[in-house]
Amino acid sequence: MSGHLSRLCCLAAAAMLAWAAPRPVWAQWNPQTNCDKLDGYAMEDCLTKEAAEADKALNAAYQKMLAAIDQDATPSDPKATWRDNLVAAQRAWIAYRDANCKFDLSVRNGISAAAPRPRSSNACWR
Repeated sequence: MSGHLSRLCCLAAAAMLAWAAPRPVWAQWNPQTNCDKLDGYAMEDCLTKEAAEADKALNAAYQKMLAAIDQDATPSDPKATWRDNLVAAQRAWIAYRDANCKFDLSVRNGISAAAPRPRSSNACWR
């Protein structure tokens, strides 16, 4: 991999790790928002906003990585493999995140994650 591509790969990995980080690490990384000090719907709205912001940052890093692969001077065969592997890894990670969130909600609530909720279920993605 070229140096530029290696740096972008690290950036994408860092963005994914930041998204998946436990709450205390996230709070240190983004001290302006502290949803833990809120309660009820205000907390859920705050967490939903945080999740949307993190998802936007993750998507931007993902798009940069795809663009870096496309712009790399390497012949197209390895680039196609890199792109396919990145897309597969991203999709697998999203499936893991969603399954983990569903499990976490079921454990926290002591009920099926399929049960209706008063609001969104984004609160577990933090």
